[in-house]
Amino acid sequence: MKKYLAVILTAAMILSVASCGGKKEETTTTPETTPAVTDAETEATTEATTEATTEAASEETSEEAPTEEEAPSEEENGEETETKRLANVILNCGIEFPANQFMEGTKDEIKEFLGYDLTDAEEYSIVTNLMSVHLLEITVIKAQDGKMDAVMEMLEARKKDLIENYAFYPAQEEAANATVVGNKNGYAYLICDANAAQAEAALLEAIA
Repeated sequence: MKKYLAVILTAAMILSVASCGGKKEETTTTPETTPAVTDAETEATTEATTEATTEAASEETSEEAPTEEEAPSEEENGEETETKRLANVILNCGIEFPANQFMEGTKDEIKEFLGYDLTDAEEYSIVTNLMSVHLLEITVIKAQDGKMDAVMEMLEARKKDLIENYAFYPAQEEAANATVVGNKNGYAYLICDANAAQAEAALLEAIA
């Protein structure tokens, strides 16, 4: 009887071991391999990156660098031209002028509006009081080389025009008749105001 039990137990143990062995699955992992990077490939990549960076920097520099044509003018920089400085000398010489403003516009626009032919002017500033019963006009012109006579002729013609065509009231007649025209050191001027003589003295003192 004991022999039979021993045989049965032995058989059960064998079956149990066989069953466990069948459930085990062998799993093998295939190691991933990374392709080796050669020195040549590394050098080529570095050169390409360096060239791209250099080109981008060059393009950015060329876009930001201003050219001579783009350089701002004196007026864009807020700097005062010499003729405008001289006109301001007159405006601030102690005379109580009526409300006024600097004329803005091209030479053609000023010619159409005031009759000034500024072809021979290198630089100019004009002060007037538009839409007013008062008559005021201050013009300072830097003449081009050899063109002073032509500029003076134009200013004399403008003086005559002011007297004949712009003086309708007594105060306007007084201002027009007091108009002075002159020049000094390359600058020509016309001052139409009742106190033109006083303004002229301040201007001549300011012209270097």
